[in-house]
Amino acid sequence: MKHLSRFDIKAIAGKYVQAYMALPDVRNTQIYRIDPELLLEKVLGLNVEYQHLSYDGSILGMTSFTEMGVQVFEDNDSEAFFFLDGKTVLVEKELNFDSKLKGRKNFTLMHEGSHQIFKMLFPNDYGIRIFDFNQIQKFKFKEITTMTKLTLEQQELLFANDCKLINLRYEYHGYTGTEKWAIVTELAEEELWVKYPDVIRRYTPFILLSMAQGEVITEYQNYEARERMRRLLFRTRI
Repeated sequence: MKHLSRFDIKAIAGKYVQAYMALPDVRNTQIYRIDPELLLEKVLGLNVEYQHLSYDGSILGMTSFTEMGVQVFEDNDSEAFFFLDGKTVLVEKELNFDSKLKGRKNFTLMHEGSHQIFKMLFPNDYGIRIFDFNQIQKFKFKEITTMTKLTLEQQELLFANDCKLINLRYEYHGYTGTEKWAIVTELAEEELWVKYPDVIRRYTPFILLSMAQGEVITEYQNYEARERMRRLLFRTRI
């Protein structure tokens, strides 16, 4: 995906905030905060639906860029099927009924909406790509003679050389996305599935990041670690 600076992200956010401020629903009113659901529906043209997304509430939101079916759950925990049309954001139903969870609901709405914004702005670079099946089969044919002979342990060793894993929920407190892992690598997604199928299944769904993006994250993590150490030393001296 295209590398975005903080200035780029701020400019993108400003564009959508301005569009929100021009909505008839809020124009000429005193605005203290943005209503995420209104922004998603009126600015982005998305549909917002509330469903139970998991048995244990571990999944708070999901969306898709193409038509696909996903599993949801009825109020009695029976399994059901929901059709995502590429323009819908699903949010955990409980977040819509408990006022104490309003902050988490708003965060989830904006998180899923941001996926859609980046897909709109960078349609060829962002999100899960749909590859030509014949092209993937040709690629697989070149690799299949060696990769199918590898054990899980061998795949893990080679995977560690090609990729770095980031546990998003551990690294980012309050993260509520459906993807628990980010994989930092220069390999394309189809290459990962061909070379390390048994390893990749463990970390699906995941976010794919380039090495350059991974370096930015690592630099930020190192900065945060230094700042925590400085604060700890300062308290010790006091």
